[in-house]
Amino acid sequence: AASHGPRVARSAVEQLTWWFETAHTSELADGTQMQFRYCFAQREAVETVIWLYDVPLTPLLSDADEIVEAGLVEQALAFVQRNTAVAGHLEEGGARREEVSAYPREAVREAVVNALVHRDYLLSSTDIELTIYDDRMEIVSPGRLPNGITPARMLTGCRAARNQLIKDVMRDYRCLENSGMGVPRKIVKCMREHNGTEPVLIEDGERFTLRLLR
Repeated sequence: AASHGPRVARSAVEQLTWWFETAHTSELADGTQMQFRYCFAQREAVETVIWLYDVPLTPLLSDADEIVEAGLVEQALAFVQRNTAVAGHLEEGGARREEVSAYPREAVREAVVNALVHRDYLLSSTDIELTIYDDRMEIVSPGRLPNGITPARMLTGCRAARNQLIKDVMRDYRCLENSGMGVPRKIVKCMREHNGTEPVLIEDGERFTLRLLR
C-alpha cells in the first residue's frame, strides 16, 4: 500500500509535480516501510492524462478532506446527474418518497475509472467519450483491451493494467477495486439490482465500449 501524503494542490500541474518530486512511503507485506519515487516513464503517462484533460485526475482535497477541485471522475458523475432524469416513487407503505437515478452512481463511477485507467494513451488523437442516449449510456475508451483481456473475462473479473501508475493512484484514492473485480462487483451487480439489465461490453477495432441500459 502506497501513501501519497497531503493531497492539497491548486492545479493539476502542482499535483503532478508533487507526485514526482516527493519521496513516497510504501508498506510491504511484512510491515516494513520503504521510500520510493516514481520514474520518468511513469511520469510521462500521467503527464499525458493532464495534457489531454487539463484537470486533476483525482479530486484535490484540503487538510479537512474537503474537495477543493473536482477530479475527472467527479466531473463525469456530475455530468451524468445533470443530464439524466431522476424518477421518484413511494416506498412500501407510502410513508416516504424515494428518488432513483437513471443509472446507479457506483456503476457509472467504476465505468469512468476503468476508462481512465485502461485506455491507450498512445492514441493521442482520440479521447474517452461519455454519451447519454434516451435508452442507454455509453463510455467509449480508445484502444484495444490490454494483455489478452476479453469482454467475457472482464464480466467475471480479471487483473490487467495498461497504465500501472494511474491504476495505483486511483486505487490509493479509493477510486478503484484493488482485486480487479470492479466490473462484476460494481457494474454488473449494481445494474442488476437497479433495473435488471446486464452491461454490454464491446471491443471493436481500436476502441472499447461499455454500455449501460436504462
